[in-house]
Formats: sequence, C-alpha cells, structure tokens
Amino acid sequence: MLHLVSKPTSALSDSELGEACSFLNTEYRKGNELVSDDQFELIWMASLKTRVPEHPLLNGFQPSSFAEGTKIKHKIPMLSTDKAYTIEDIEKFVDSCEKSAIKIGIKPDSLLFRISPKFDGISGNYTPNSQTLTTRGEDGFGDDYGQLIKHGITNKTVK
Repeated sequence: MLHLVSKPTSALSDSELGEACSFLNTEYRKGNELVSDDQFELIWMASLKTRVPEHPLLNGFQPSSFAEGTKIKHKIPMLSTDKAYTIEDIEKFVDSCEKSAIKIGIKPDSLLFRISPKFDGISGNYTPNSQTLTTRGEDGFGDDYGQLIKHGITNKTVK
C-alpha cells in the first residue's frame, strides 16, 4: 500500500485512491501517522470526497481504539458540523445558523457560538460535573472516553 501513498492523488485510480485513504486512516488509528493531519484532510480526503463521494470512509462511523466500551445516552443530540479552515468557512457557518434561527423564530443576535479545537478523530462532549467525555457515536449513544481525562486531557480555555 505504501506504493500508492508515494504517488500524487491525481495519478491514482478512484479505487486506488480509496484504498490509499483507507490504509492511511487505519495506520493513523494504530498510531502510525504516515502523512500529516493537514495532508490527510486537505489532499487525500479532499480528493476522495471530490472523486468518490460515496466512499464508506466519508460516510461511515469511524471506530476508535480509545473507547472503554461503555455507552452513554446523550441528553441532547450531538450533531456533526463541517470542518472550517478559513474565516470565510466560519462566516458561512454563522450565516447558515442565523438563517435557520430566523426560520424557527429565534433572534439571530441571541445565538451564542463556541469554537473549540477538535481532537483529531474524536468528536466529544465533556460534562464537567461528572467528568465524562462522550463521543458522538451512533443512534443517540456515545462511547465513554473518560479514561482520556484520567490520563491527562483537561478542559482548558484558550485565550
């Protein structure tokens, strides 16, 4: 598989591109990062999204090796959002939220946005009172990642 990763994405067939992206993802989850996060997201996954938008890597749930196996039901749904890499991306997201708020009778100036860094490969909800960190998961249930907190991940505000 390394021979595919050494080529530019444009030199790969759609099938080879899918195989290479799946391989890079699997290796990353094993702790063997073969390309940087930026290269994976901005080059490899962007090419896959353009060329093979139905690929399971783009549309499926990604397992993690961190989960202890305990499932926690979310009190409110954890929804997925698009990644934002530029100010323009963030402005489009805010504009979309404001338009949706108007449609359901909420004043846009009452919206509150919180921007936080994302752990690569993990979408989580931290509850300070119980010190739980729960993944988005599926069907309203997420995996308990509380052991990450026990191993040194903290809830710090970046100013």
